Amino acid sequence: MSSEFRKDLLSDKWVIVLNNNYSFIPDTDSKLNFKSLPEYDKNCPFCPGNENKTKFSILEFKNGDKWCVRVIPNNKPYLKVETNLKRYTKDIFTIINGTGANEVIIETPVHNVDFDEMKEEDIDLVIKAYKERFLDLKKDERLEYIIILKSRGVKAGSYIPHLHSQLVAFPVVPPLISEEITEAENYYKIKNNCVYCDMIKSEIKLDERVVLMNEHFICISPFASRVSFELMILPREHKFHFYDINEKELKNLSSLLKETIYKLNKALGFSAYNMILHTAPVKLKNLEYYHWHIEILPKLKNFSGFEQATGLFINSVTPEETTKYLKRI
Repeated sequence: MSSEFRKDLLSDKWVIVLNNNYSFIPDTDSKLNFKSLPEYDKNCPFCPGNENKTKFSILEFKNGDKWCVRVIPNNKPYLKVETNLKRYTKDIFTIINGTGANEVIIETPVHNVDFDEMKEEDIDLVIKAYKERFLDLKKDERLEYIIILKSRGVKAGSYIPHLHSQLVAFPVVPPLISEEITEAENYYKIKNNCVYCDMIKSEIKLDERVVLMNEHFICISPFASRVSFELMILPREHKFHFYDINEKELKNLSSLLKETIYKLNKALGFSAYNMILHTAPVKLKNLEYYHWHIEILPKLKNFSGFEQATGLFINSVTPEETTKYLKRI
């Protein structure tokens, strides 16, 4: 078994990639077997007819009198929009009140499906819901950053199998996003170009890690993937704010997301995963060096002591092998 260090252009961090001839074992999340779930669960707070188990709807898209996508407040929010923004110090310590927003996007009325079994027009509505909530919340001057996070499966941190995502809006820019923007700006100062745009061009040219591509989007297995079967979806044209997505791009993204999740679920036996939408801070304009994107991180193993001690991720399946495998599906 050989190994190599790979430097991630987007974070300036190193990853150890093992070349062990693709000896991974699909690790189905035993507590989340989609196929064994019913279409409706009377105990699920996200199923139609159980709306009394949740708070009021912030947004609903309907087909007749039935909802297709529903956005609700998180019943145990990390941050609250009703909290007044206050920043203060206690001796040498700085504190900011828990101001923000924490919402849940219930992405389908059907209890036992993922994007791979949904119609593309239904996924369109999910992405439209994301966009509408971004456009509404960015009007709040207290908020600096909005993120969408999907935790699919117990190992990814979700104990409700019904398909949903969380939206969290912050009064500060999260450290990971600040780091991405700083690295992108550093690259721009040297190359006078967006690192994401250059990466897309290089990946298309090399054709070693492109899993899927359509007119407006590309799905790659990143060169310095932190975990096995990590994927990244990016707009092929330079775009820094997700909420600027137009109707044609939105449909392209729905189609690519459906196929991507289909391939992952087939390859990994419905393993848990996190899907995260990274976009520019809402108040920043005309970022020539940052590019919004979606990261998909399967949860095939827990972090080792080595990884926690060093901050170096170890990936046991090369991105090139990941790409070859997923392309065959």
